[in-house]
Amino acid sequence: MSEFEDKVVIVTGAGGGIGREHALAFARRGARVLVNDLGSDVRGEGGSRFADQVVDEIKELGGHAVANYESVAEPESAKAIVQQAVDEFGTVDILINNAGILRNRTFKNTTLEDFQLVVQVHLLGTAYVSHAAWPIMYEKNYGRIVLTTSVSGIFGQFGQSAYGAAKMGMLGLMNVLALEGRSHGIRVNCLSPGADTRMTALDEEYGIDPDNPRPSSHPKLVSPVALHLASEEFGTVDILINNAGILRNRTFKNTTLEDFQLVVQVHLLGTAYVSHAAWPIMYEKNYGRIVLTTSVSGIFGQFGQSAYGAAKMGMLGLMNVLALEGRSHGIRVNCLSPGADTRMTALDEEYGIDPDNPRPSSHPKLVSPVALHL
Repeated sequence: MSEFEDKVVIVTGAGGGIGREHALAFARRGARVLVNDLGSDVRGEGGSRFADQVVDEIKELGGHAVANYESVAEPESAKAIVQQAVDEFGTVDILINNAGILRNRTFKNTTLEDFQLVVQVHLLGTAYVSHAAWPIMYEKNYGRIVLTTSVSGIFGQFGQSAYGAAKMGMLGLMNVLALEGRSHGIRVNCLSPGADTRMTALDEEYGIDPDNPRPSSHPKLVSPVALHLASEEFGTVDILINNAGILRNRTFKNTTLEDFQLVVQVHLLGTAYVSHAAWPIMYEKNYGRIVLTTSVSGIFGQFGQSAYGAAKMGMLGLMNVLALEGRSHGIRVNCLSPGADTRMTALDEEYGIDPDNPRPSSHPKLVSPVALHL
């Protein structure tokens, strides 16, 4: 039997894309699902009964589901979403906040009405529905809430000031709710997905077709993370492997300060941000393992990689300090400097690296045993 058997799950924005996959994933595991979707387009305009289609899919699978068409952006409508789940199924166990819209414009050209609406749907909408479900979870000492954030807020995305502000606000909301809910069995986490959806298709340069998502970017690949965050086993952080990264190869003379800043922000600051968020959890329980990913580009130098080299050498300084500060609380911090055939190393065309067919002696899987050891 699945651990989600007979659990009551609300998924907002579940009429398509990632939300639809979330709803189906929980339903396949025996959960009773309220499928919420206003039925609008990505701008939040228009309306249709997308939720009905997902409910029909769930019922065809032998599952239990009801449709809801309320907007998360109004407090009373948000209450109605939760109330319907209680009326239909008796309680709320899991809430997946996924509803969202986009109004892409530069800050100079955006209207305050558009800015307000995006924040209202994403940040306030998440707060409204979570606030309505909170007393139910609080009283029974059990609940799982997942918020959907985005790299647009974490790292920034041109033309998405409102969306980025709202999505970064999710992290702040999560941090506080996680603390307040801990003593009452309520676990609150954020999920930052990446997939071929109606939203990502707005960036026409990527040629995304949301009706025919690429296998490697299918929305269904996000749902296992949502399931994990809502599971019984999840509730702490023991090990953190900081591996995210980008490259902007140019000589120092030709690089822009924007590119330099972005590379440092992703590698060095990104590592610091995630480690800082995990630190209190590890510190409190006197156990933790953190691995930072550095590079020979910083240790020995690499022509054309000034920002990357600076950020990666900065990792060593960060490691040295964190290792000292964490020692008395069982937190071990180390650096790993990998070498493998990847998309990054393939940028040096002189080496003829094919990341889709790595050489046996330079396969990325050969790096992982070191991470396991650390």
